[in-house]
Amino acid sequence: MLPEEPERLPLLSETVRKAHKTFIPSDSRFRAAARLNQALWREQHNVPIGVSVDTAGRPQKYGHLIGAGAAAAGWNFLDPVVHRTVFRELAYREPAALIDTQRVYRNLLASTPLAYNVFGFLKTNIELAEKWVAECFPEMAGTISNMQFEHSPGRGDPRFTEDGTAFDVFISLRREDGSKLFIAIEVKYSEEMFEPEPRLRARYDDLSQSSDLYKDHEDPVLRRNPHQQLWRQHLLAHAMVASGLYDGGVVALMAPALNSSVQRAAVTYSRLLNQAPGDIPFRNLPLEEAIRAIALVGAPDYARAVADRYTSFDRVHALI
Repeated sequence: MLPEEPERLPLLSETVRKAHKTFIPSDSRFRAAARLNQALWREQHNVPIGVSVDTAGRPQKYGHLIGAGAAAAGWNFLDPVVHRTVFRELAYREPAALIDTQRVYRNLLASTPLAYNVFGFLKTNIELAEKWVAECFPEMAGTISNMQFEHSPGRGDPRFTEDGTAFDVFISLRREDGSKLFIAIEVKYSEEMFEPEPRLRARYDDLSQSSDLYKDHEDPVLRRNPHQQLWRQHLLAHAMVASGLYDGGVVALMAPALNSSVQRAAVTYSRLLNQAPGDIPFRNLPLEEAIRAIALVGAPDYARAVADRYTSFDRVHALI
């Protein structure tokens, strides 16, 4: 009998990572395993490897990238319907939306294709999406009126955060009583919540105080990584309700359970929040739960494909 799959990911050797063109010295343990897993997925499906320029300006093959032809054919997406959805979404994306199309089409490790593979699929079947919302966010269940990617109600608008803060996925809903709600989701895959920190603005401080979201609205921990992005997004969500655009909403973080950096950030950010009724809640939604819900509401085959691509590390364990 084979032993049970390990509960943790292996610490990968430089030799193993180099053999599959995935050696990046700065990678965390999870990111190294995720990068290798994507390379192994690419190899399993006979997808040509991609090339990028390294820091010295030399072209290099990287296992987590796919070739230009495969990218154009939509190999970064798990269904042709998702591929078509991505093409349309990028064509009509919001002005000033920060979307790197090369990463979307060519980078197997990036979180934006993950967002499209989950929510682009749901957007093509609103009835399925509404069941998914009822499963994952029962307090927000309603009729979906829109699902948007890299959404902001107004970049630079002084009514909001007066900057470029946006949500990876934004689901707008209506209830039978006419109330307007939203689910704003930040999607992470191998990232660690340590992106470049933006310039602090007076508007952040104003919203942090008026929102009553935090135990200490002046806490400097809110303004630094790994919390600053969630802080800005939560402030944006508050401003959207305060301005009358919506009657309520929830801010959520979706990432793999094994990405310990993101999971720790979710826990420590939650501890900074007030628990007063009426506040816009923060939810940590492990990617595995989101995928399980897709299966439960009627798309088990697609859920298995998403899990095989993103949360199953069987290929890595088998290699070890």
